[in-house]
Amino acid sequence: MRYVNRPHRRGKELRRRRAALATMAASALTVTGCSLVPTPSSSTPSTPPTAAAQPATTAAVDPRLDYSDPQGLCDAFAVALLTHNTATDISADDAFRRTAPYVSTPLLTAPSVGGADVGWQDWVARQAYTTVDIGPYAGDASGPDSRPRAVSLATVTVTGRDGWRGPMLRYAVYCDLTAQDNGSMRVAGYELEPLEA
Repeated sequence: MRYVNRPHRRGKELRRRRAALATMAASALTVTGCSLVPTPSSSTPSTPPTAAAQPATTAAVDPRLDYSDPQGLCDAFAVALLTHNTATDISADDAFRRTAPYVSTPLLTAPSVGGADVGWQDWVARQAYTTVDIGPYAGDASGPDSRPRAVSLATVTVTGRDGWRGPMLRYAVYCDLTAQDNGSMRVAGYELEPLEA
């Protein structure tokens, strides 16, 4: 099952698909016990990330990123999307707002996919945070159309401040890219596919 966010779809079809995705996500997560909630990136799991969410309207540029590199852009987007820290995040949607430096304006104003995750309250109770490791993706990166696309393989570890460890989560993050006037790229849409851990 993939969770898709492509803001170019409009009207009733878009609302119908979002409602269906939200229902499917909640059902799948209830049955399988896995989580759609994004998780924070950290090189040392014992040190929880502390960055607060940036407003979605602030599309700042990440000075460390080469915006002409599709894979680097998708990796940075995936880490931001899947990074959470319940000590500073009010909801799972805070992670989506942190993707602002990597996404196009239409995606920036679209609702995030999987934001109403059923595991969030459990994470809050455990004061959990996540770490994200990005690895190479060996599958097919082709998309439904001719737009450029990159795929990141994200492994997410959920850790409570009392030492609790949640199940390891793995996702393929498919990034549909769009070129900007200055030759750089941004993520214009994405799919989040849960994988077997």
